[in-house]
Amino acid sequence: SAIAGSRAASCTLVPPLCAALAGRAPAVCDDDEEEGEEEDTGRDDDEAHGAAADDARASAGEALAASVEALGGALWQEDYAEGILEACARAMRRTESTSVRGSGAGALAEYVVHVCSRAHTGSENHAQKVGAFVSRALETAVERASDEDDRVRRNALFACSACLSILGSDAAPIAQKLERALALSLRSDRGGDVDGAAMDNAVGCCIRAVQALGDSIASRDLLARALSLLPLQEDFDEVPAVYDGLAALLQSNNASLSPVAGLAASAIVRFATGIHYAAVDDHAGLQETRERMKVFLRQQGGIVLQTAASCLSADELAHARAVLG
Repeated sequence: SAIAGSRAASCTLVPPLCAALAGRAPAVCDDDEEEGEEEDTGRDDDEAHGAAADDARASAGEALAASVEALGGALWQEDYAEGILEACARAMRRTESTSVRGSGAGALAEYVVHVCSRAHTGSENHAQKVGAFVSRALETAVERASDEDDRVRRNALFACSACLSILGSDAAPIAQKLERALALSLRSDRGGDVDGAAMDNAVGCCIRAVQALGDSIASRDLLARALSLLPLQEDFDEVPAVYDGLAALLQSNNASLSPVAGLAASAIVRFATGIHYAAVDDHAGLQETRERMKVFLRQQGGIVLQTAASCLSADELAHARAVLG
């Protein structure tokens, strides 16, 4: 991780980090062999079930994520992509170790965000290859999107969100599996032992899924549940995607969403007028998104505020009108 800022060094690190994350044991040197010569045993560290091996795999995943973030689009080559997906998938199937599953999901999310999203904007042929890869990455991430461990679930949901941002409606083949995973991830209420960041990622992923897939999933029920869990509590980096997504949904005039339009509109109004997040006004991304939502509400000429009225208290409605003029 310390040399991840060096492009050449990071490229060199990727294959051995993938091997380590996947749990493939390093080759063993026999006493009878000359120094430097190695025998490839092909042994899988999963057989060892050792804590030390799992710690090493988790560390490799974290280093891989750092390298991916440093390299960005330079890592879009099919051999790199296949190696990273295989390593992350194997790590995410490591049922005995939450640290290995979590680092695998985290590395996969970073690869989709920093590599695939940039590569997808290339030529049509290039975009098709990236899209096919991201579809497989989404299938892998969905398998852990309702994981019992908070970190694993959080990273897997982040990976799902990143994939949905690229695929859009092309993610329809996995809509039902994603719907089930989101329903499980959103079933708890906030507070107590519930991980706030994981819940925030579930809410963000749900809104992206409804935006991308529409009628392919039970959008009304999922969206109503996600809206009931706003505002976000910890992961404020999700704020732009959440509120921009809600604004896009309201503008889409999707008839199937009409029963929850008031909830969506009231969420935007509470956010834009400072009813929510009054204590964290110093967050730059939050402030930029708030100003963007104020512009959106004013451009709609009072329609969104009218839609939201039934879900706002009298005091909230009066405050919103005063702020928006």
